[in-house]
Amino acid sequence: MNSNEWPLVFFTLLSQVSVGMVACMLILATSFRDRSLRTITPVYKAIILTALVFMSVALLISFLHLTQPLHAVYALQGLKTSWLSREILLASLYLALLMISFVAYRFRILSGRQQLLMLLSATALTGLLLIYAMARLYMLPTIPAWNNLSTPVSFFNTALLTGSAITLAYTALFFPRGMEPQAFAKTAKILAVMVCAGIIIHAVNGMLLTPSEAITRDDVIFLPELVPAIWKLARWGFLVIGSASLAVWLLRFKSPPSIVGLFLVCLAADCFLLAEVCARYLFYASYFRLGV
Repeated sequence: MNSNEWPLVFFTLLSQVSVGMVACMLILATSFRDRSLRTITPVYKAIILTALVFMSVALLISFLHLTQPLHAVYALQGLKTSWLSREILLASLYLALLMISFVAYRFRILSGRQQLLMLLSATALTGLLLIYAMARLYMLPTIPAWNNLSTPVSFFNTALLTGSAITLAYTALFFPRGMEPQAFAKTAKILAVMVCAGIIIHAVNGMLLTPSEAITRDDVIFLPELVPAIWKLARWGFLVIGSASLAVWLLRFKSPPSIVGLFLVCLAADCFLLAEVCARYLFYASYFRLGV
């Protein structure tokens, strides 16, 4: 993979993690009534701040990929036909909504449950549309390795797996403070189910992804580079370690979690994030182009 593609790795990855965290917030918010919702407001502030930081860093990193960053504004002129223009617009709207959400939480502008759900819904929906635009941008007929169902599945699953895993880590760190054990257990169960779904999708998608199947064609212009086996081993290694850590934590679940429990759930979140970094590297390294 070319060195100038690393900014794309982290732009797509961090923005999708951010969307996943906001989507988890929305799911959790719909699961609590007003009284319980107030008890978990501190963790919402932490999650929305983290999501805002991730998206801000992602956009800053994306400029490193541009030859002339100041000309990026002109990309918005092709909204009717260009998925790149739509991606830039949706990324800007999503960041703006994150900023509004953070200000609303920070200064307690939102007081009612319905207001909270409306803002979270708008932010999460914009983020999901952003991921869809990202996936469509890469699904080009001239690049068979990307022009398949695996691309949108992997992009959306990054949001599901890493977003729910990081939110689960925040759950273990912050939710027990002033929260009833039953509510904490319910929250952890919801997020754990989402993480498990993300693990399964990641594994299945990784095994079904075969980017080299069309290399035998005569019209190949750019061949994929040879990727060191360490990247593939690292991807599956981090996924296995993260899954094992999560399994041990669930089997020894306590409310509130012990120090060992906090370490396990945080280790799982870190491993899933690293597994997605490896998977995204392999995605860009699988690039080859046909002359059509």
